[in-house]
Amino acid sequence: MDPLSDGKITQLVASGGRSSGRWILAAGPSEPQASREWQEVGAAWLRPGELFGAITVPADLVHAAIGLAEPPKCAAPLAELLEGGPVFFTQAGFGRGPSYTALVPAAAGMRWAMVGTMAHPHRALLHVPAPDVQEHRDEGPWWVVPPSGPGVLCPPHRLTALVTVGQNVLSGSHDAAGRRDNTTAIAASPVYTETLPRVPESARSARCLVSSALSAWGLENVADAAQLVVSELVANAFVHASGPRIRVTVTRQDRTSVRVAVVDESQALPRSRSVGDQAESGRGLALVAAHCGGQWGVELLDQGGKAIWAIVAAGDHSTPR
Repeated sequence: MDPLSDGKITQLVASGGRSSGRWILAAGPSEPQASREWQEVGAAWLRPGELFGAITVPADLVHAAIGLAEPPKCAAPLAELLEGGPVFFTQAGFGRGPSYTALVPAAAGMRWAMVGTMAHPHRALLHVPAPDVQEHRDEGPWWVVPPSGPGVLCPPHRLTALVTVGQNVLSGSHDAAGRRDNTTAIAASPVYTETLPRVPESARSARCLVSSALSAWGLENVADAAQLVVSELVANAFVHASGPRIRVTVTRQDRTSVRVAVVDESQALPRSRSVGDQAESGRGLALVAAHCGGQWGVELLDQGGKAIWAIVAAGDHSTPR
């Protein structure tokens, strides 16, 4: 669970907390006022940032990804794809025209940076429908996938996959009409990516991203090696790179291998160095090389920074000596 929201959600659960979508009322400036607004107008002004983040995605992008053009028909595919995380529709959202807003973990909302979408500003007011407003209406927001228990939010890596597939369809690089099962295709998107703080604790989030991607692709047999590789690349970025953020990307290469990459803001190239058998540090890239059969490298980026990548395939794993 998101560490930024974990404490408050835990308090809600411990207090008998709101088993339905009413738990999000705790994000309102005034809970009684927000409750009245839900009852009187069907929507209340709440503040993302502690309990959840909010990501707005244009409707045409969502419809292109799923292959359906009507919000009510998108309910079941979105619920399956986003693992029951709450999503509401607005006919005119934030001046962007028809759009969907997905509630995500608070930290993911603050990190979100995908072009063509919008992360709702931290602590700024957001018009959120009441849990029972689940039918199309011309004015005001309504739930396509209503909220359920405390802390049930949209997985950011799944939302990333949805956006990526939708962008590919709209750009003509992916044919939506030819897919028999759009939801499966999105879940198995060939690229999973997430922006994270450049801190040691991000290794855990990076491993979760890798695990989710490999599970979607049926490549669990390389999970241990891929998770070790991404942990070492994140640790390397923390020690040797610069800037506040890194970007972790997991790309499916073929049926047996994946490419794991960590992008940082430094163009300083990593240097191999010899370390003793008893050394407690300095073995990160040696571990990476050992677990990818030597298939790793560095790519300097035109916009600045670099990507350190490794290809992990079944059977490539060994233990460095």
